[in-house]
Amino acid sequence: MTGLKIPGFADDFPDFEVKKARLVGGHHCDFNAYLGALAEEFQGVGHEQGGIDAAVLFGRLYYHCRFVEYIVSWNPQSRPAAKIHCCKGTEMIIDVHTHLFPGVIRNNRDNYFLDEPAFALLYHSPKARMIGAEDMLRSMDEHGVDISVVFGFPWFNPKTCRHHNDYIIESARQWPDRLRGFCCVNPYAEGAEKEVERCLAAGLSGVGELAFYQAGGITDDAIARLAPIMEQCRQKNLPVLIHTNEPVGHQYPGKSDNTLVQIYALVKAYPENIIILGHWGGGIFFYNLLKKEVSDVLANVYFDTAASPFLYDTRIYGQAAELAGADRILFGTDYPLIPPDRYFREMEAAGISARLRDQILGENAARILSV
Repeated sequence: MTGLKIPGFADDFPDFEVKKARLVGGHHCDFNAYLGALAEEFQGVGHEQGGIDAAVLFGRLYYHCRFVEYIVSWNPQSRPAAKIHCCKGTEMIIDVHTHLFPGVIRNNRDNYFLDEPAFALLYHSPKARMIGAEDMLRSMDEHGVDISVVFGFPWFNPKTCRHHNDYIIESARQWPDRLRGFCCVNPYAEGAEKEVERCLAAGLSGVGELAFYQAGGITDDAIARLAPIMEQCRQKNLPVLIHTNEPVGHQYPGKSDNTLVQIYALVKAYPENIIILGHWGGGIFFYNLLKKEVSDVLANVYFDTAASPFLYDTRIYGQAAELAGADRILFGTDYPLIPPDRYFREMEAAGISARLRDQILGENAARILSV
């Protein structure tokens, strides 16, 4: 047996049996290189033992290990690969903000641009990635994500909307332990209320990401059109995820005209709903510092971290926890826009506590999703 020591961890990684001693490298080995080489060396170990693929295993192990003090030893000659696990650290990682597209849309995106200007705005570039459920699961395994909330796009065409939601329903049913689906509609589209009713009856776990990309942002009319959707979710105690963004700063595809006044009016109109505001809610939680009203109005609101690495300094994690509440922040990646490891590195750079990290990465979401 060869004891493996990794800088930055409190304990050794003892009792690793490796086939090539050169993979270990002593106290100053590169952990990334080590895992890559070890995964290659043991590629396929675990399949014949009822375990999981070694490459997936070690990818998952690496991202969990960023947040643990030590792991259990593994002797591949005596125990299957699937027996490796972390002793300490985040028990569950839940990504509440990801996007899936069925193959017919992924492979024919140009066909949808003419009648769907919002879709064209976000996906006209071939560099704007669209993925399916299998791609999502591979990424989850590589990054140690246990559950992802998946949803589609707020199509104006009811037929396209239904087809996309059907794909989300099918994906969530096929992988119920890994994927939780949200119903996505355009509140201005014909039949939006009925489509939400259909999707929730089919077992989806909420509604979102609802977005108002049209000029004017979240107008009074837009808030009113949400009423039948919000009522259904209120009755079932299911969350609704709303696209929001900061009303100042640089422009980018998908940045809407919403104002903080509009976001506040939306939340205030639906005080009994569980509301998730995407992309840190445009920073509206700052106004919890006001002495009157705001903290009560925002009491039912959660804020996800989607696209944070593109938008905010890493200090956002600590400051949002202080102003919004540590129990109100949800890990969301906007994947495939940004991979989960980018957020893991930012949380590490932010220097937040292990307790806050656990709340953000999974504990808070598990509570509202009844995981």
